[in-house]
Amino acid sequence: MKFLKVLFLITALLSTYVFAALPNPGSLLIAPIAGSQHISGRNITLTFIPGADLPPSFDVIRIGRAYVNDFHVLDTNIQLPPGQNQYTFSYTIPAGLPSDPRFVIGGGTTWNVQSATFAVNKPNFGVVINRPSTRQSYRAGQRVNIAWRPSSRTLYKSSNITQFLIFDNVKNTWTPILDKSVPVNSGRYILTLPKSLAKQNGYQFGILVERNGNQEAYYSNPFRVV
Repeated sequence: MKFLKVLFLITALLSTYVFAALPNPGSLLIAPIAGSQHISGRNITLTFIPGADLPPSFDVIRIGRAYVNDFHVLDTNIQLPPGQNQYTFSYTIPAGLPSDPRFVIGGGTTWNVQSATFAVNKPNFGVVINRPSTRQSYRAGQRVNIAWRPSSRTLYKSSNITQFLIFDNVKNTWTPILDKSVPVNSGRYILTLPKSLAKQNGYQFGILVERNGNQEAYYSNPFRVV
């Protein structure tokens, strides 16, 4: 019986290590998730699993809207002690933020970690990329079913996704991977990941949505390429 208990403990520790000690560059943010709802004045939690190139600190953690230059600094000089399986920070969402579904939170001037887009203050519009889910893993060159959900099919009945992009959080670059008009109300599309993608943690999909002559940007949950 003792042997079984010890074996179970070793297995559990190894399972935790396999996922917690991510071997490749880039850290994997797992909270907040895409489309989650938050309110000014309440706390929001940022959680990520470190990769092989974890810096000793973040110079800044910010919250703001995707593709809109209105970021708010939540903290500076955030220390990241080595040897932790994951890092969690909690911050109060600033007062006076607009009602919007395109907020992101992240750490580092060059976005070492960056969240999916989420909602603040109960907006009445928006698109949520609900696939990939959190902690998803893919391989370079793989065909991926990306899925999304509009807040209202009526509101987005004449709207199209005009571009699909992928974010590399190690290089801090966005790269278009498909320029094609896809109706928002279709809800899904199969993309082929570039074969050139390096094995790393924290990639994200982005979509640009055209609505009423304006462009809206939404980001997916971060994922791994293994």
